[in-house]
Amino acid sequence: MPTVYHDVQQQPLFVFSKVCNVCLQEKPLEQFSKAKENKDGYRGQCKACMREWSKNHARKQGVPERGHASAQALEQGTKVCKGCEKELPLDAFHKGIGVAGRRPTCKECVKQWAHSYHEANKERLNADSRTRYRANREKRLKRIGIYQKANHQHRMQKQRERLARPEQRERRYLYYATFRQYYPEIVRERGRRWRRANPLKVTQSTSRYHARKQAVTVEQVDFARILERDGRWCYICERDILPHHVLEFDHCIPISRGGPHSEENIHPVHGICNRRKANKLLEEMFPIMRRGPSD
Repeated sequence: MPTVYHDVQQQPLFVFSKVCNVCLQEKPLEQFSKAKENKDGYRGQCKACMREWSKNHARKQGVPERGHASAQALEQGTKVCKGCEKELPLDAFHKGIGVAGRRPTCKECVKQWAHSYHEANKERLNADSRTRYRANREKRLKRIGIYQKANHQHRMQKQRERLARPEQRERRYLYYATFRQYYPEIVRERGRRWRRANPLKVTQSTSRYHARKQAVTVEQVDFARILERDGRWCYICERDILPHHVLEFDHCIPISRGGPHSEENIHPVHGICNRRKANKLLEEMFPIMRRGPSD
């Protein structure tokens, strides 16, 4: 004979009410929002409690209620700052999460707070900054190197534009003059290293200087481009310029006779051929003068 449990209460087939988790009051299901994730298909809080929670949360976030002075000001393109409580235009607030996509405090209040916070925690912030700087030195240098290689032309153009400004030029001259005054040995050593590493630029600068003194036409000249165009070939003796020969650049029409300082008028030559030619034209040289180097 089957056992019968008479003390078991049968659950109702249909549920028409529910107890709210917040106010602990039994209310009809119509006063609860639907939620598929719950077993009974309704939220645990009633709609009235949810509205009250939403109002409190919005009040904490600085969202004005309907009919409030802040809401009326927002309709006019202004907003009341939560810090100074002044009505300011929306442009006076940083963009962010909040009413009209703006932060609750204005830019001036944020600036004052940041300044006071930094002053109160200066030692700790500086120590943290130094620690991060030392700990991420390799990553920072790698990131800077990648950026510089990828944007070399852009960086050079920006630097030229910046240095072309009169105030930057005066500041740079003052800095260099002060540095040369206090560190003359370092300046001389740097100059010697640069001249050894850039012989073509030294020759180019010297040639341009003499051309300007002669008051002839001076154009932008790149000796490396000239060397790439003509190769190591002397147009005077019509022989190759070997690695052990002295490489120089000569003006076909001498600047002392009105020749321009341009890439079309400049060609690579042997040092000895350049001395023999002096300020002559190629047609004025004797054959013995075009014999080239002895080795």
